[in-house]
Amino acid sequence: MKREAAPKIIPDTAYMKPLTVIHPVYYSGFGLSQCPQCGSKDIFWDGWTATGARDVHGVRREERALGYQLRCKPCRATYGKGGPREKEKGSCFATTNKFFWEKWEHWRIPR
Repeated sequence: MKREAAPKIIPDTAYMKPLTVIHPVYYSGFGLSQCPQCGSKDIFWDGWTATGARDVHGVRREERALGYQLRCKPCRATYGKGGPREKEKGSCFATTNKFFWEKWEHWRIPR
């Protein structure tokens, strides 16, 4: 149908969920730049999450969230490969993961 000279395409409306991008550039004053596990500020931002955006339940609507990953250097030394507690916890956290927000009070979460 799209290859016809005069296609008969009738536009229709589509519902797109709002997308929230959780990146340190947009939320620089909210304290995202620390490890959610140990609270260390010795971290580095590692890139977008490998799985892409994820569906989340917002307070007023359904949303999608796209997050960024951070790696904690002290946690990597402790819980990373070859560390003394290698099997227990991780050292890489995504801003869209519930573990990242677990210790936050609800009024501190940025909107």
